[in-house]
Amino acid sequence: MVRRTSSQDKGRPQRDSSELVASQKNEQGEIKDILESNIDITERKQIETKLEEYTRNLERLVEERTKKLELSSLYARSLIEASLDPLVTISAEGKITDVNKATELTTGYSRQQLIGSDFSNYFTEPEKAKTGYKRVFTQGYVTDYPLAVKHKSGKITYVLYNATVYRNEAGEIQGIFAAARDVTERKQAEAQAQEASKKLKDAERLAAIGATAGMVGHDIRNPLQAITSDVYLAKTDLASIPESEERNSALESLQEIQDNVEYINKIVADLQDYARILKPVPKETNLEKLVEETLKKNVTPKNVKVQVKMQKEANTVLADSDILKRILGNLVTNAIQAMPEGGKLSISTSRKADDIVISVQDTGVGIPEDVRGKLFQPLFTTKSKGQGFGLAVVKRMTEALGGTVTFESEEGKGTKFSISLPAQQNKD
Repeated sequence: MVRRTSSQDKGRPQRDSSELVASQKNEQGEIKDILESNIDITERKQIETKLEEYTRNLERLVEERTKKLELSSLYARSLIEASLDPLVTISAEGKITDVNKATELTTGYSRQQLIGSDFSNYFTEPEKAKTGYKRVFTQGYVTDYPLAVKHKSGKITYVLYNATVYRNEAGEIQGIFAAARDVTERKQAEAQAQEASKKLKDAERLAAIGATAGMVGHDIRNPLQAITSDVYLAKTDLASIPESEERNSALESLQEIQDNVEYINKIVADLQDYARILKPVPKETNLEKLVEETLKKNVTPKNVKVQVKMQKEANTVLADSDILKRILGNLVTNAIQAMPEGGKLSISTSRKADDIVISVQDTGVGIPEDVRGKLFQPLFTTKSKGQGFGLAVVKRMTEALGGTVTFESEEGKGTKFSISLPAQQNKD
């Protein structure tokens, strides 16, 4: 049997002991001998007390440290979430390990969806994004790395990434911390500034072209008129000669000369019409007669069939007939050139509310999708032969008449241009 006891002598500190008592019995079961041993355990008791106190202190320190870490983590998270810029951490494998709310808003995906996915998957150029974070691991950081984040809805956000590696207490690289600065508005502003600068340069260039065309137009047209007269006389002389291969060849050559003279004259006219100040003089114009005169002036190839359909209530319009004739002439020329293998040219008029609509339609090659936005820009053309002023002049003149020009096109099937003009205009 073991008993623990405490004793204290006067003037001495209390001592703790462990008492071991053992007994020996005879054959009748009576106690024969008793062995008693006392062991001093004061020091062990003191050690146990100190150990218990140390354990309590340690537990208290751990609890305090844990609370501090939790507060620190909450503080860090609140700082990250307070940022308006997308923030993200990336592992060495290129996987997202954490994001803030701004990243969720920019990508359209939740934090749970983002964590564990490939960082490069959320950009318009994934390979460029991958190259960027790999560069951080090799050189330790990147600054103002341009990327475009693609929202799941398709919206694009242009950003500049700044990133650096982060390490553990041992100095080992754990991953990348990256911050993206939204520069979409700045990029749009730069694009607008570039566009404005380009328009200014184009305007200056066109002004110079217009001034030049105005000065030399008269000098060019005089010899052109002389050439036209000589061609007419030559054709008259050939008409009295009996038909032969040589005669027909000469007539073809003269016709080619006449066509080229008319083309040169059109270039000069387009340049002057685009550059000059337009002052329309509205008067009642018979559209049927205008169309007839236009078709006579613009020779239609034999492989192009012409169809004219005039709506009775849309046969007259109050507009400047000379300007309207130039508009229609350019559209007819454009339509014929779009049908090198032949086709059908349709001209029609119709009434829509208070507008008169004049349509010119061809069954030609159509207009490619990627150039439609530039179609009315001066100096832009899809033809090998052309200066890019024909449709620009059409738009400028139509707007001078208070109207609008639109088009519909399908590649391989043709194009339809529609001029909408107010049926009545203020003559003042």
